[in-house]
Formats: sequence, C-alpha cells, structure tokens
Amino acid sequence: MSKVFVCINGKTLAECQEQAAGKYAAELRLDLAPINPLEIKQLWASCEEWILTLRSDFTTRSNWKEIFKYCLNLEPVYVDIDSELPEEVKKEVTEWVKASSADLMLSYHNFDETPEFEVLMEVISKLKADGADVIKIACMAQEEEDNLIVMDLYREHDRLVAFCMGEEGRESRVTSLFFGEKMTYAAASEYSIVAPGQLTYGELSDLLNIGFDDE
Repeated sequence: MSKVFVCINGKTLAECQEQAAGKYAAELRLDLAPINPLEIKQLWASCEEWILTLRSDFTTRSNWKEIFKYCLNLEPVYVDIDSELPEEVKKEVTEWVKASSADLMLSYHNFDETPEFEVLMEVISKLKADGADVIKIACMAQEEEDNLIVMDLYREHDRLVAFCMGEEGRESRVTSLFFGEKMTYAAASEYSIVAPGQLTYGELSDLLNIGFDDE
C-alpha cells in the first residue's frame, strides 16, 4: 500500500494535532515541533503510522536523548537518522533503534545538486554498511533529467525512498509512491512546507484522486 507521510512541524500541540487530523501516516520532525513528551504521546494517537525523524539541530538540546528514547517506545514504523550526524551520535542512536521494533532509515540529502548515478550508488552502499534497513535519498533537481537519475536507483534497490527536491523535482515526489518503499512526504498545508518543492497533502490528493482526506 502506498503511503503519504504528512510532516508535523507545528509550534504547539494544537497545531500539530491539526496537521495530523484525518491522516493515516505522519512524520514527527523533532527539530521543528517543540512539544514535550506528554504532548507527543497525545499527538501519537492521531495517526496509525509514524516516522520519527532525528536531525542535528535536535541533538543540541540538553534532554534530546530522553525525548528521543521516549518517542522510540511509542513504536514508530521508521526512525529517520540524518547520515551527516556526528559518527558517535549516529552510532549510539543506531544501537537504540536496532533494539526497537522500528526500521532504521538512514537519509542522504543534497540541497545543491543531484550527483551522478554512480555517486548515489556509492552513497547507498555506505548507508547499507552503516546498518540501514531503509535508505532515503533526496537531491536538488537542477533540471528534469535529474529525476531520471534518482528514479533509476529503484532498479537496483527495493527498500528505498528516493526523490528530487525543488520545483523540477516535484514529479518524482509523486513517482516515489509506486516504487521501493512506496511512500512520499507531504506538507499539511502550504504554510508548513519543510523542503523545496514539497507538495501539500491536498495537492497530492487532487493529483492521485485516490481518496486521501483533504486538510
């Protein structure tokens, strides 16, 4: 089943609940949603499946480990760890995730360009060696042909989420619903977009016409 994960980045519990309302799956951006563990638990009941996402900004908080472990006990489907995290942090978090029921998603982002196919294949090989169950590749598209480079990765790998960012990459965000892990990300609304070229949940619903709830 293809899944759209709505990015949750509200500044209050009420905003986060509004973003998640009526959605099957969501991604909690710990670095962008400054809610406490008790509020996170309330939010968790809003959706059936969750991605718990860890980015470097969040690890600067004094209590980040406590919050992260609390969320891990809520049994997300995936835990997304930025591959650029410091090695010691990535190693520690990887051990926690591997001891949980979640799949470890290691993610590579390139906000400048889309590297050559061979370079991305090397990235995937490294992330697999680092213990990834699922790999996420997100690259900035400078031209339409960049989408083809990223989509070709699906020919070689199944447990993959790959798409392009930017206006030129919007089509690949839809295509990723049909290959690999068969999932994509969407903003709850035009006011909560977290990445260049990200579509809103409503836009995806209109494009696919497969019964997603509109916001």
